[in-house]
Amino acid sequence: NLMDLGDCLTFRDGRYDILFGRDEMLLAGLAIGVKGAIGTFYNFAAPVFNRLIDAFQNGDLAQAQKMQEIARRIVAVFFRHQGSLGAAKEMMRLTGIDCGPVRLPLRSLDTQTAQALETELRQSGLLEYWMCLES
Repeated sequence: NLMDLGDCLTFRDGRYDILFGRDEMLLAGLAIGVKGAIGTFYNFAAPVFNRLIDAFQNGDLAQAQKMQEIARRIVAVFFRHQGSLGAAKEMMRLTGIDCGPVRLPLRSLDTQTAQALETELRQSGLLEYWMCLES
């Protein structure tokens, strides 16, 4: 809730730094004054978010909006494929960091769902896009 977030940011004359936890809306959080964020997608798509933050800080709203749109697309793919810790670990694996299976009672993605996730990320160009931003 951006209204509540704004209230938190101005509480006690802005005494507290508030971390924003909605990766798909980071740009909105930055626009109302957050200085930092915490979220799932920063683990494997950090280059997208780093570019978003840099663009915002440099006043390049068009580039920041483009990076936010890419981030929203990545989040949407994640939720289409269970939107679970298993999906997050699979996305980490696709970027070259195998974190192993999830612990019970959670479940890793089954082979078919993992393949569908990878296929959608590759066919959409999202995986290659965020990976090439790192270099």
